[in-house]
Amino acid sequence: LIEEVKRLLDQGYPRNCVAMQSFGYKEFIEYLDGKRTFDEAIALLKQNTRRFAKRQLTWFCNDPRIEWIDTSQFSSMDGIVDNLLTKNFV
Repeated sequence: LIEEVKRLLDQGYPRNCVAMQSFGYKEFIEYLDGKRTFDEAIALLKQNTRRFAKRQLTWFCNDPRIEWIDTSQFSSMDGIVDNLLTKNFV
């Protein structure tokens, strides 16, 4: 990922463009600019990813259109797929 960020910066992509603000890019830009150590960038990336996952889970849990499937009731992936097909999810 660091090499990708370096390459994009070398190609002239601005640091503040939306794509460069995604997970990993923003943190590694700060590392490459000397604003953070590598370990700090990794720690921040992990923290930001956890926060995003928590917000995403909260959103899914509060969206009435989402139907959760208890996969523990199935013995195989085929059972899960069959269940989805009978409910017209796919």
